[in-house]
Amino acid sequence: HRASFLSLCDAAVRRMLDIAASAIGLFILSPLFVTIAILIKRDSRGPVFYFGPRLGRYGRVFGIVKFRTMFESQESYQGPRITACGDCRITHLGHWLRDTKINELPQLWNVLKGDMSLVGPRPEDPEIAKAWPADQRETLLSVRPGITSPATVVFRGEEEMLQSTNIMDDYLRSILPNKLRLDSNYIQHRNLLTDLDVIFMTLLLLLPRLRKTEVPETALYWGPIAKFASRNLNWLFLDTVMAFLAMAVSAFLWRLSLPLNIGFINMFAISVGVGLCFSLINAGLGLTKIQWRRAPSRDAIRLAFSTFSSTVLLMFADQFFLAHMKLPLAMLAITGVLSFSGFTFLRYRERLLTGFASVWLGYRGTNRAVGEKVLLVGAGNNSQLATWFLTHSEFARMFTIVGIIDDDPRKQGLYFDGFRVVGTTRDIPALVKKYNVSITIYTITNIEWTERQRILRTCQAAQTRVVDFPDVMAELASYFQAPNLNKQQQYSTIGD
Repeated sequence: HRASFLSLCDAAVRRMLDIAASAIGLFILSPLFVTIAILIKRDSRGPVFYFGPRLGRYGRVFGIVKFRTMFESQESYQGPRITACGDCRITHLGHWLRDTKINELPQLWNVLKGDMSLVGPRPEDPEIAKAWPADQRETLLSVRPGITSPATVVFRGEEEMLQSTNIMDDYLRSILPNKLRLDSNYIQHRNLLTDLDVIFMTLLLLLPRLRKTEVPETALYWGPIAKFASRNLNWLFLDTVMAFLAMAVSAFLWRLSLPLNIGFINMFAISVGVGLCFSLINAGLGLTKIQWRRAPSRDAIRLAFSTFSSTVLLMFADQFFLAHMKLPLAMLAITGVLSFSGFTFLRYRERLLTGFASVWLGYRGTNRAVGEKVLLVGAGNNSQLATWFLTHSEFARMFTIVGIIDDDPRKQGLYFDGFRVVGTTRDIPALVKKYNVSITIYTITNIEWTERQRILRTCQAAQTRVVDFPDVMAELASYFQAPNLNKQQQYSTIGD
């Protein structure tokens, strides 16, 4: 239901933008249209516009509008449905109109009518569309065709690619499959931001010096506009809100002891300045390119430096450019500290909330934990790897680590990667019963073979499923052609 609602909202917004953009475009370009119409009439006899059948949404045929670029003759209508380089049917003015794509501008009328959209798969001739595969046909006809599309950008020099005598065969064999693939991928990834990227690329490549430039396919599905918006605008909004809250809290705390009169408008303006300054410094430090859900904790240091720099700039601006306000420097310092706390929470919120939940479950008792209960046998490096696997992505929802087993007396009661060593291998049966453990993961490598066998038998006797983690790592090592180690030599001492 949520996906359907979002699809309806996207369609409604897209249609409103189409109507607004096409209406404004037709009004602004009307002098150009009149000029082109006069030039066409002077260049050759015939109508100004060409109306051709095209396949639209849900398979409905409509008449696409273009400036006429061919001679008004019987040969023009009886020739191939695809034009190639040097086509004799095209007029002298028509070549220029096609090179500059000005002949496509009247399609704004199709957009205004609802036959087309600004961005979408290019509408195809019904006869050529018969060659579409059935699955792609359904996908392509599920949306309105567009004036431009990723396929339009990639194959903007389509006529130059078709220079043989078998134009239709070359088109159906070499070009059409790739166009269908590009447009199908576009439909799967389309949103308003990607549409803006396609429009931007289309306009950019109309410039003569850039027409030969190759555009990576990824730039058509996730281009500069979409990247900038997703990496900057979202964080700019969130950081501005957080800076505003930090400013409000610091102002409230300051007014508890000393008078202060900022005003809502001034406080909002300062918050926007802090958020903007912080976002710009983030961009300069490359912090906008970080996927914060998986960012290491060391990136918080760069976050702190960015916040500190923003706070210093705010203090400098307050002292030298905001003479009418003159906010206390101590209050601005408090704002910086609170902002950093808020910025950090926004970026690490999932891990912080997960950590709080784990602590809460720990206080409430492990019997309330979710997922299958797991005991880790061994507190060494392999245990660290196993812990990472079990506490990230989908594994975190399926398993709950209740503790670690290790025979080293110095490790008893200590916490490793957030989990406590709850006993030795002799305690496994009792711990399995106490915590209702269903899986034991054996992680020890440096141990004698006989002792290893004893521990594995103990885990099996406790009626748990046993996962031999060193064997898993050995499989990975063999896959990458790592040297084969003698397992008998690996198990020399206990308590890795």
